This record gives sequence, C-alpha cells and structure tokens, in this order.
Amino acid sequence: MMADPATSRGGPLRAFSHTGFRLFWGASFLSMSSFFMVSVARGWLILELTDSAFMVTAVQAVSMLPILFALIGGVIADRMNKRVILIASDGASMVFVFVLAVLVAMDVVEAWQVFVLALLSGIAFALALPSRIALVGDLVGEADLPSGAALYISIFSTALLVGPGIGGVLIDSLGMGTALFIGALMVVPALALFALLLGIRIPRPATAEAPLSKRSVISDIAEGVRYATKDHVLRVMLVLGIATSLLAQPYQSILPVFARDVLDRGADGLGMLVAAGGMGAIPGSVTVAFLNSPRQLRSLIVVGGIGLGIAIILFSLSTVFLVSVALSFSLGYLFQIVITSSFTVIQILTPAHLRGRVVSLRLVGHGVAPLGMILLGVGAEYTSPVQATATMGVMALVAMTVIALAMPNLRRAQPARVEGEAAPATLEVAQREGSEVSGPD
Repeated sequence: MMADPATSRGGPLRAFSHTGFRLFWGASFLSMSSFFMVSVARGWLILELTDSAFMVTAVQAVSMLPILFALIGGVIADRMNKRVILIASDGASMVFVFVLAVLVAMDVVEAWQVFVLALLSGIAFALALPSRIALVGDLVGEADLPSGAALYISIFSTALLVGPGIGGVLIDSLGMGTALFIGALMVVPALALFALLLGIRIPRPATAEAPLSKRSVISDIAEGVRYATKDHVLRVMLVLGIATSLLAQPYQSILPVFARDVLDRGADGLGMLVAAGGMGAIPGSVTVAFLNSPRQLRSLIVVGGIGLGIAIILFSLSTVFLVSVALSFSLGYLFQIVITSSFTVIQILTPAHLRGRVVSLRLVGHGVAPLGMILLGVGAEYTSPVQATATMGVMALVAMTVIALAMPNLRRAQPARVEGEAAPATLEVAQREGSEVSGPD
C-alpha cells in the first residue's frame, strides 16, 4: 500500500494518495448520503402521519438508540475484517429502506412500522460504525492519520449536504415512496466499492496481549475502557462527546417541525436546512485538516463547543427562513470542528489494535443523544419548539464552557499505557511524525 510521495507531501489531502482510502471514501460517501436522505424522509413521513413534534424527535431517537451497541461493534471491529462488516451493514440497511419504500408505495405504512425499521437500520449502522472509523488508520497508516481522520469525517458533512437536499426535492416532486426507493438504490454502488476494497492488503497490527479471538468480549471491552480512562485527554474527549450528543445534537431531530410550523416551509425547506448544515460542515472538516497541531485542536474544540450553544439559541429564535439557513450553516461548521477535532485526538492517542474499542467508547457517548431528543420533544409538546430548543441551547452553552475550562493542554498530554506494552507517543510526538499537514502552531 504505497502512497505517491508527491501527494504525501500535499498537506491535508495526503490521505487520498492511498488507493484503499479513495475507494473507502467514495463508498462511504454514497452510503452516508443515502443514510441522511432516508433520515430526513423518515422524519417528514412521521410528521405527516402523526402531526406530533414529539413523535418526530422520537423516531430520530429510536434510530440512534442502538449506538449503545457501539461497544460490541468496537470488539467486532478489532476481531473481524472491517470491510466485510461494512458490506453486511450497508446491505442490511438497504433492505430495510426498500421495505419502508414498499410500505409507502402500497399506502399501508403506519407509524409503528417506521419506528421498527428505524430501529433495525440503527442497529446495523451502530454495529459497523466503529469499523468505519477504525478502518481509516488501517488504510492510511499512522503518519497520514490526521489527514485521514479529517477527510473521513468530511464524508458526513458532504453527505449531509447532498442527501437531504436531494431527498427534499424528490419528496416534493416524485413522492415519498419514490424518494425512499432512490435512497435505497444509492447503496448499490457503495457495496460495489466496498467489495473492491476487499482486494486491498491491510497489515494486521500486533496486539499487546493474547489474540482477541481467544478472549471474552467482556475482557476485550475492559481493555479498551482501561486504556481510555487512564488518559486524561481521552477522558475529557469522552465527556465532550456525551455533552455534545445530549445537549447540542438534538436540535437536528426537530428540524422538520421548525421547517413546517415555525418557518412555514415544506419538505424542500427541510432539505435546505439540513443541507445548509452539511455545507457548513465541509469547511469545518477542512479547517481541522489544516489546523491540527495540538494547540490548534484544543482551540477548535473550545471555540466550537461554546459557539454551538450560542448558535442553537440564535437558531431557535429565528423566524426568517434565510436567517435560519445561515444559522444552520454555522451550526454545521461548529459541530463539525468539535467532532472532527475530538476524533482526531482520540485516533492519534490510541494504538491500532485498540482503536476500534476506544473509538466505540466515544461513540457510546452518542448513545445519550436519543435521551436529549426525547427531552427536546417533550419540551416542545408542553411549551413550544422554540422555547424547548432555546433552553437546550442554553444548557449546551453552560456545559461546553465548563468543559472548556477543564480542557487540558494537549501539547503536554501523555496517553495512558497499555499493560505489557511500551507507552505510545504523546500527541505532540504523534503530530510531529506526520507534521506535513499541520499549520503554524
């Protein structure tokens, strides 16, 4: 797996010099575009079926609840071929979307069916997500990991721009059933690219202890937990993930209600709001790709986290569609720099053979997002979507400010040691080994 030396020196895009990463990026982009398109369609479908803000947030919460299985997914990622896991996950998700499309086309769909299929899709996605993230390091190597991590997270932002925008237009012009069929078909070329990825040779990292296949799942999970909790930087990243998911992310689930009831728009307006978030997330990923020295990563996390709370409050108060679109763009940018920076730090500080499990711990933080969505939905039912979202924004601002005050100096951060293994490099050393991508510190 040789990289073109010229491309390797090309800065933040150098991960694209690896053939495997290019295939992976393309397949993941198609897969995630379908995922976000279907997510938007599902929210709009539930709004039409129930006319309830709570039910709209609830169906999004149900689809995210299985992220709690990420710990098991982390073990699976470290035990099995990650590429096979992704093929199985995307294949299952495609089937679930086809089933929903058939139910809609036959005009027999009911809310409970949407919830069940959302849950099944969420399980397939959650079990494979640690494999998706951990595969980046396998494909690009340690030196190009900062570039690979930022470019991988950019998939979510790019797909968030494309998927919902296409979905909103298709729902308005061709109907919900056709939109869902197209969303499912988008996964087919993704599966083909993942199949090509099977031909890329990936060296298997040596483990510090016995092979994973000879140990219990519990002991595998415990090893990852021990590593993550011994390191102060990783602990803060885990807390950051919980706070972001519980207090900042839930606003996304109530966007269908804002589009229809606050901004007086249809499915196309919802698509524009979600797509604006994806458009803002793209420069967010690029920002982290350029500014990924230790001091810069810390600054991005602090500024992005505090900015998120402020932007959510402003978004909740806007009644002008174009202003809301602009604020959605800002939210996408801020959310992306926080998420990308934190995942970059985690991957840099974690050895390859533990990466799936430590990443899964970070993903479990996303498991609290459904709780935040439910709380937001209940608040919207008993007060109003505006008041409930503004309250969530205030809580996010307070939490992010507290975390910012507790944020360690990443330059001096020393990762925890895995028993029986030499201590891994500090974040500063890891960054210096791949320093071509870093901007001025």
